[in-house]
Amino acid sequence: MNTKGNCLMSKMLCLIAGSVCIFLFIITSSSNIAFGFSFVGVDYININTGFDTGFTVPGKDDAPRWDAFDFTLGTGGIFNAGWSLQGSITYNYEAGFLNSFSWQGAGPTQAQLDNTIATAFSVWDNNSPLSFLKVNTAPILTNRDSNANNVRGTEIDLFARDIDGLGETAVYGIRQSDGGNVILTNGRTNYPSSTIVAVDLRLDLTGLGGNPWALDDWTKVLTHELGHAIGLGDVEVRPFWDTNDVINDVMVIDQWDPNNTPNLKDRGIKTAGETAGILMRSQFTGLNTLQNDDIAGRSFLYPVPEPATMLLLGSGLIGLVGYGRKKFFKK
Repeated sequence: MNTKGNCLMSKMLCLIAGSVCIFLFIITSSSNIAFGFSFVGVDYININTGFDTGFTVPGKDDAPRWDAFDFTLGTGGIFNAGWSLQGSITYNYEAGFLNSFSWQGAGPTQAQLDNTIATAFSVWDNNSPLSFLKVNTAPILTNRDSNANNVRGTEIDLFARDIDGLGETAVYGIRQSDGGNVILTNGRTNYPSSTIVAVDLRLDLTGLGGNPWALDDWTKVLTHELGHAIGLGDVEVRPFWDTNDVINDVMVIDQWDPNNTPNLKDRGIKTAGETAGILMRSQFTGLNTLQNDDIAGRSFLYPVPEPATMLLLGSGLIGLVGYGRKKFFKK
């Protein structure tokens, strides 16, 4: 694991006094008016053995998040470094990544691909507490039947694979009952959550319809899959969570205590048509920017307190994803 900085994130306000980082937060009854989102399913890891203990779709009270700080858990400190937002979330791709894909025409150069990957990550870290850093640590594809040593590549490992879909993302984490509570990005400690500790992100060797990739489409699929890597799921797959039964209206999310947003509950299954226009859908959307619903999901998972004002982000659906390795479908 790459050694990361001692401060939480460069994007959060801090005072440096020697090597001590002091975070200044305006703690008020702040809320965000926001839209809809869903939670990705998680492959949970036993904190003492490192073995996969099964796949579960978390609810709003144990939603999957990256911890704001590094932590130590388990026998012998099996989780004792990295695996958090501290410094940045690190990523890298495997050797031969570029040439593993079938590209239209001559395909991108290595520099063009590096820039494209950085652009996809920047979609999610823009105007948020999130930060990502490319490192030289070799990615390691996790073996679900092995121990935690196999999740110790970078925090988000990128692979080229022949898969059934355009992209799929496996998210590994720690159950709330095993000590998975986190420090939120708003500074609140011991918050009920599932803790994300590693991600394997795979992109298919070919693009839409099995044809060679257009770089623009490849970028859009990667951008979508990165939403899963931070804890978001596809909004049209499982029951939606909302504060009322009206589609595409506003929903107020408490930015100090998002789990206790008033009236937030399961509102049933919605149709694919009702969830159109959202980046975080299982079907290819052609979008490469965050929509209101995507911004809301990021805000729920990684809140930052603001003065007692309302920020209008959009309307509101939230759903839970039931498919383990979230995929973009070719058709």
